[in-house]
Amino acid sequence: MNKKINFKLELLAKIKPSVEEQQRFKETTSVFLPKLNQALKAAKLQAEAILGGSGAKNTWLAGNYDIDIFVLFDYKKYQQNSDKLSDLLALVLKKTFPEKIIRLHGSRDYFQLAFQQLNFEIVPILKIKKSAEAINITDVSPLHAEWVNKATRKNKNVSDEIRLAKKFLKANKLYGAESYLNGFSGYVTEILVINYGSLENLLKAALKWKEKEVIDAGKNYPKKDALFHLNKSKQVSPIIV
Repeated sequence: MNKKINFKLELLAKIKPSVEEQQRFKETTSVFLPKLNQALKAAKLQAEAILGGSGAKNTWLAGNYDIDIFVLFDYKKYQQNSDKLSDLLALVLKKTFPEKIIRLHGSRDYFQLAFQQLNFEIVPILKIKKSAEAINITDVSPLHAEWVNKATRKNKNVSDEIRLAKKFLKANKLYGAESYLNGFSGYVTEILVINYGSLENLLKAALKWKEKEVIDAGKNYPKKDALFHLNKSKQVSPIIV
């Protein structure tokens, strides 16, 4: 077997969630989601909790026990007072889960709690059909999952290549969009791998990147003229994805 392929398989065996991990993830999530949705229904909030993040996209790494949950609030009912979503969700969580709940500040406050020894991050968002409807940047998160899943269905190897890329970036302290890291977020990593097809192709392409390199994976702009269409606030980066 080719040494390169053999090394990749060995690495994937270490970073890809085992059958046991996947089963535990599935079983715990299948208990958590119905419990939360039942509480949301009882509170008559017109909201639904769904799996999000790398768990929904099947791009998570072994040993990562953080599960993202998005609570989608009805757009028509809450678009005018979306700043109240976190407070509404906080009341439901406190009544439903005896576990310690941590409220974290962000563009919209979200919550963390441990359930059956797994960590859940619960994010309130508006249920939108297109990105233009988003009031908060987090509102588009389910659309991200849809885009990634569509791409991985076309190329089943991409999910593993995304895992390899995430592990590579983590090892080099380049993973995470937090200000103290200035690295690549999970979603940007997924876009880049999908665009180039593999981690190896991504690294080769990165060697040729120039300042303000435009990477248009969805081919939304002809001839890479995105800089003429994007808001300047979205151009404050060495690369434009």
